[in-house]
Amino acid sequence: VTARPDWSASFEKPKTSCTEVSTPSTTVLSPYLSMGCISPRTAWHAVSDANAKASSKTSRSKPPVSLHGQLLWRDFNNLIAHSANAQAPGSW
Repeated sequence: VTARPDWSASFEKPKTSCTEVSTPSTTVLSPYLSMGCISPRTAWHAVSDANAKASSKTSRSKPPVSLHGQLLWRDFNNLIAHSANAQAPGSW
């Protein structure tokens, strides 16, 4: 994310392909976030830093399709899943 600030600033989830193998179009951060290797807070600040370093000519994406939006959606989904499982174990 920080190595490609222009890509990070213009990232849009609908334009990605999870099956692309030659050059990944997603961040490939999901396993690292889900296993706790990288905290969502660290990822959030890395995206913010990369976006700040992006060229002024770069078109910036906005939530929910931006990287910030994807991090927000991930935490929202985890919260809903936790709440659902608290109310009815095994439902999510």
